[in-house]
Amino acid sequence: MSLQDKLNKKTISRMIIDRITQAMIRGDLKPGDKLPTDIELASAIGVGRNSVREAIKIMEAFGIVEIRRGDGIYIVSEYHDGIVDPLLYGVILDNSETEDLGTFRLVYFQSVLLYGLDLFSEDNISDLKQYVSDLGRYIEVSDHPEGESIYRMSLKIENYIAGVSNNKLMIHMEEFLDKICSYDRLKKYDTILSAGDAERIFHEYESLVTLIERRDRKGIQSFFDMKRDE
Repeated sequence: MSLQDKLNKKTISRMIIDRITQAMIRGDLKPGDKLPTDIELASAIGVGRNSVREAIKIMEAFGIVEIRRGDGIYIVSEYHDGIVDPLLYGVILDNSETEDLGTFRLVYFQSVLLYGLDLFSEDNISDLKQYVSDLGRYIEVSDHPEGESIYRMSLKIENYIAGVSNNKLMIHMEEFLDKICSYDRLKKYDTILSAGDAERIFHEYESLVTLIERRDRKGIQSFFDMKRDE
């Protein structure tokens, strides 16, 4: 079914969005492409202009299209932070168990790491060691390390590891899991800090970087097995 195929009478703005989305998936519409005008879309699909305008407003709110005044409507040229992630809200509204999400995040992060393990260069390893060193230094010099600060530094390490994969889909999924698991991870860090065990966080990342440097796949597997059993 193409973008121009007529829709049946049950069509609403959601179905117009689906039609445009399918055209993007097929490659009929590409990032940066200009959409037909609302009059042209309404005529091509067989719906009223108001329905098309409503669909475009929704897609604009989601960050999928941008309206350039006096020029037209365009598919955004690339992924950006302003894009609303329906999957994120789907997980939230589904009331998914926190423990299940945390386990999935660990399994996924392990998979991303193993996928890109052979891509780590000496410079990558050096950068990771520096980030872990920064974390250790913060913990050492701070009288009262803050969970939020440690969380941000941990994300910097993990996002860097995911970035080595050079796989945009993996990177975006990692960012999604960061968002959905952020609250639980912050609580966990606060618990660790309350127990006076902040150095444990540093040593875990230090051990992980050592395993990456050695390309130790079995060691990495054991590391994540231990993390899931905590």
